[in-house]
Amino acid sequence: MLESLIILILLVFNGVFAMTEIALVSVRKGRLRQLADEGNSGARQALRLLENPERFLSSVQIGITLVGVLSGAFGGAALSKHFEPVVSQIPFLAPYAATLSFALVVTVITYLSLVIGELAPKGIALRHAEKIATVMAPPMALLARVASPLVWILELSTRILMRFLGGSGNMPSGPTREEVQVLVREGIITGMVDENESDMVEGVFDLRKVLAEEIMRPKPKVLFLQMEETLSQIWPRVAASRQTVFPVHEGSRDEINGLVSLRDLFANAASGKQRPLAELLTPAIFVSENQPALSLMNTLRASPLGAALVADEFGTIRGLITLEDLVEEIVGELRPGSVHQENASFRASVKDTWIVDGLMEIDDVIEHLPELAEVVAREHEPFQTLA
Repeated sequence: MLESLIILILLVFNGVFAMTEIALVSVRKGRLRQLADEGNSGARQALRLLENPERFLSSVQIGITLVGVLSGAFGGAALSKHFEPVVSQIPFLAPYAATLSFALVVTVITYLSLVIGELAPKGIALRHAEKIATVMAPPMALLARVASPLVWILELSTRILMRFLGGSGNMPSGPTREEVQVLVREGIITGMVDENESDMVEGVFDLRKVLAEEIMRPKPKVLFLQMEETLSQIWPRVAASRQTVFPVHEGSRDEINGLVSLRDLFANAASGKQRPLAELLTPAIFVSENQPALSLMNTLRASPLGAALVADEFGTIRGLITLEDLVEEIVGELRPGSVHQENASFRASVKDTWIVDGLMEIDDVIEHLPELAEVVAREHEPFQTLA
């Protein structure tokens, strides 16, 4: 029957529109840019469509609506007349033959519309978004140009309605932090993202909230070198330290002359010249203890040694911070010895008694003794270490 063939073709067209819509919405823009740079014209067309998603979605909806209207015109009553004689041959159904034939046709068309026109194409699009997007972008761009007058009317109507309903009328510029976190959690469930990767994503987001004083090496833990010391005098302490950058002072530890790197100390020792520390110094960069870690990233990257001294509002040195500290805030401890050192800082003595390093971070102490959280919450003054 011609009507059946036409409806089947229309359902396939509906599936193509639905598949293209999902493919273009779910495809990774970064991958499209890479393909476009390699000369893929379909990827370039897809990127142009995604620059104006309202126009693209309106074009797709026009196609889907047109297919739906044509399916309705050729379906229902047109097809039910072919089934009515068959149903009327059943004696107890004969009085209801017209109604039952119409209901049967509508049921079959609805089922095929869901399977052929929606579910199967969208499933294919999610699995092969990149390939489908690059192949279907050119014809969709052509459809958008042909239907541009109607698309413009639809866009205008949509914006007016959105403003009337309290929205801005504009598409969101990109995924929010919460949406990214939801995607990461879903990735953990499906096995596409592991726990370490999830922790790294959370660490990146937390950089906006974390302050320099929270991730710096506190002043009591920093190894300071005195200007007048020789290499032979400082070497035992430098070798035992876990630092890669050392503040050098003359007088008090708040009177910093500069910073010296472990690399420069090694180079000086290897040269055999035994140059004084004053000749190895790099000017120190000072940052506020309240500076967010995210803004610190650019500061430390611009620093010759990737390090800065953290000071309070009075200019008193509070600690030392390096790029390594920022990276560890995202990925965790970089050096295998760190965990063992922390465990050594917190150990049981006798029943219900613990020996704790006073310089241990208060958050780390609470991890071992959660009941201390209430005590910390009652304190009015902020502090970072147990001492």
